[in-house]
Amino acid sequence: MPIVMPIFFCLVCTTLVVVTIIDDISSAAVGLGIWAGGFIIYMLLIFDRALPSSSTYRRITHRINNNTTEWAQIIFDVMPEQGDDSEREYAIGGSPHKVFAIDAKSEALSDFIFASLEEDLVKTRL
Repeated sequence: MPIVMPIFFCLVCTTLVVVTIIDDISSAAVGLGIWAGGFIIYMLLIFDRALPSSSTYRRITHRINNNTTEWAQIIFDVMPEQGDDSEREYAIGGSPHKVFAIDAKSEALSDFIFASLEEDLVKTRL
């Protein structure tokens, strides 16, 4: 009995697709075009033996990924989780000497001042 359900489901889906293609070819052509475009994009950008094996592709996508990550961190005011010092990757700027601290003397949140300080000068005052 369990094998009957997948076979029945496959027949129903195939029937629905074939009837739609026969009944309204223009709507089906749009759907088939979208499917074909997705398949081409998959084969070029996702499939392991296609472009991702190229060093140029990996270099370009790495640069795009870093730039969009940096942009998102600035726009959305977020930072990645940081592990211990040996695993830490500095998000913006890429330098361990750039540290951003909050001047805690201010009374309101809008008055916080972000200053770029050397790592050994950073002190948290809360």
